Amino acid sequence: MENLLKLSWLLKAPLTFPLFLRMTKITFNLLEPSTKDVICDVGCGRGERISLLSNHIEKVVGMDIAQPVMEFLEQNRKSANVSFHTVDATAEPPPEFTGTFNKCLCMDLIEHVDNPELVFSFLRKLIRPDGLALIGIPINSAAHGRHLFNTEDVFNLADNLGMETKVVLFRRNMWGRLVDDHVYAKIRQIIKPRREGDYCHEGVGFEMMAKPKKIYFLFKLAIVFLYLISQNSYHETYRGDEAADRAFILAKRSVD
Repeated sequence: MENLLKLSWLLKAPLTFPLFLRMTKITFNLLEPSTKDVICDVGCGRGERISLLSNHIEKVVGMDIAQPVMEFLEQNRKSANVSFHTVDATAEPPPEFTGTFNKCLCMDLIEHVDNPELVFSFLRKLIRPDGLALIGIPINSAAHGRHLFNTEDVFNLADNLGMETKVVLFRRNMWGRLVDDHVYAKIRQIIKPRREGDYCHEGVGFEMMAKPKKIYFLFKLAIVFLYLISQNSYHETYRGDEAADRAFILAKRSVD
């Protein structure tokens, strides 16, 4: 599904930073979306992955605890096979979504909750028997969330998921760090978006969506350009690599 990230689709989708797009490329390669998939993005944030998926799969649902963002996205959605819902992923899933999805995404959420097992239970209840969940976790970085996970922590989490699991690790090279920590950081500094409400996700995104279209489009062009020149700066690595900074757990629910 590499065409999900072709230039024409990127220019139509809401985009807010190049690191997200590089992670999305890895995510789609691991999840392998197909035309008959019904997918839930748990902790969907600004709905960028949902926008990129919507024209390529049967149905996609976004869930997040940030109510203002979910309301904004639901009111401004453009596809009939897309919906957004305010949901706490540490509670019980809405009954209408139990056992509904053949695939689930959960990116950059586990590190923000007190009890990851509650999120794992939530995901297990969402997916159908033989369904697949993909959980993305930043590792070896104190800048993310409440918890600092290392590689062994992720493997321990995978062992306790109660599903068949596989862990895949990635590391970012110096070129990717330069783009993210200096070039993109400078763009953010220039834009300086106004922060409002209880939106707690990465800085620029949600505020940029509400800016005048011409300003947002110029911002998006910059993000797409930075992604294109740095898209291959993440590489799969091995369990003992101390420089690994991103982990993905592929979890398959067994047939009951």
